[in-house]
Amino acid sequence: MALAPQFAVAGLDLEHVERHADAGPQITVVMAHDGDRAFLSRRAGTALPNDLDAVLGGTTASHLHIAEFATLKEHPDLVRLARQSGMTVSLDPSWDATLIHSPDFLAVCTGVDLFLPNLEEARAISGQADATRALDMLARHFPFVAIKLGAEGAVAADGHGRHSIAAPRVSVVDTTGAGDAFNAGFVHAWLNGRPADDCLRAAIDLGSRSVQAPGGTAALALAG
Repeated sequence: MALAPQFAVAGLDLEHVERHADAGPQITVVMAHDGDRAFLSRRAGTALPNDLDAVLGGTTASHLHIAEFATLKEHPDLVRLARQSGMTVSLDPSWDATLIHSPDFLAVCTGVDLFLPNLEEARAISGQADATRALDMLARHFPFVAIKLGAEGAVAADGHGRHSIAAPRVSVVDTTGAGDAFNAGFVHAWLNGRPADDCLRAAIDLGSRSVQAPGGTAALALAG
C-alpha cells in the first residue's frame, strides 16, 4: 500500500484496513475551473470491509464516521448496525451530483448524530439557499448539524441553539482535505464532551491549518 509509510508516521491504527490485490491502482483526476475544483475517481473495491459484522461486534471504537452519503446509500443498515454496537455516528455527505438530491436522503440518514455538510451540500439537501434557513431545516432531522462555510468559518445548531464561529485569515495553498480536517477536529472535540463553540473552533483550526500546505495533512503533521 503506497500510503502505508505515511500512515505509520501518523500513528494510525490500520487493524481493519483490508488489502486486496485487485483493489488498485485508484486513479483520480482533479478538475479545476473558475475557482472551483472536483475529483473524478475510479472506485476500487467495496466501501465496507467484508468482515464488517465481526469488526462492529468486536470493536473497541466508540464512534463511526461515514465520509460520503454514497456509502450509506449502498449500505442503509450501516447506522443501525453501528448504533447496535454502542457507537455514535457522524456523516459528511460529500458532493455527489446524483445522490445529493435523493428523495430519501434524510430518511436514509436516520440515526446519524453529527451531520457535517458544506454550504452547497446543505443547500441542495435542504432546498434552502440561505445558510441559516438550511441550518434550521437540517436541525429538525439531526441532533447536531455543522455547516462548513469555507473562508467564512462555520455555523452549527444543536439542542442548545445556533452557533457561529469565524475563520482566521490564512494564506491558502491547497484546499484539498480541508473539509476532512474540519470533520476530524469537530468529531474529536465532540467526543471529548466539548460544547458546540469549542467543537467549531477545533474544526476551524484544523481546517485552516490544512489549507496552508499541499495535500490534506501536510500542515497538520508539521503542526504536530
